[in-house]
Amino acid sequence: MTHSFVLVSIGTGDVLLGVYNDTVLRGTTGLWTSPRFITPRPDLPQEVLAGKDTEQYKVEDDQIATNYALHWIGIHWRDMPRLLSLHLINMWAPYTSLENGLPFREFPTRFSSQVVWYMTLLMPIPIFLLAYLGLFVTWRYRKKQLLIVYIVIALTIVENLAFWGDMRFRAPIEPLLVLLAGGVLWWFTDDEPAKLRNRRKAMD
Repeated sequence: MTHSFVLVSIGTGDVLLGVYNDTVLRGTTGLWTSPRFITPRPDLPQEVLAGKDTEQYKVEDDQIATNYALHWIGIHWRDMPRLLSLHLINMWAPYTSLENGLPFREFPTRFSSQVVWYMTLLMPIPIFLLAYLGLFVTWRYRKKQLLIVYIVIALTIVENLAFWGDMRFRAPIEPLLVLLAGGVLWWFTDDEPAKLRNRRKAMD
């Protein structure tokens, strides 16, 4: 109807401003910090520093925040490899500190919360390892059928690199990682890979 894109949400600038700043650069995590806590405080309007969750935050403020963040990246381009590597590392961390508001952290004494907490810490690592192996074997024998899976995972990794790595932002691809982990089980139980290996030996 409008022949143009209509924003249903704003906040890209708020996120970029909170990720690319001196405070994050001096830290060791590379995680987002609220623009109001950036030190030294950049010379930006108070509405921009207040953030996207306030009523006075407008599209213009988001654009100002975006421009400031892009300008900061241009000045600190030599620091970008380290910052982006932190984003990648945090993406695969079982738990990241920004998620303190999750129910099992709000009620830590409950038995169900403790079970979920230990599952959160212990289960991701073996799933990641199995998914990596599953990526290898499925790429060799099922790449056409699973191409969309590989693309979605790759795009999610790029998104986490551009913004910041976080367990919440990894969540959309976790079912796909479980799917790839199942690929390892398929490899060990299905006869087709064995037939293909035997066929190659016969050709040799």
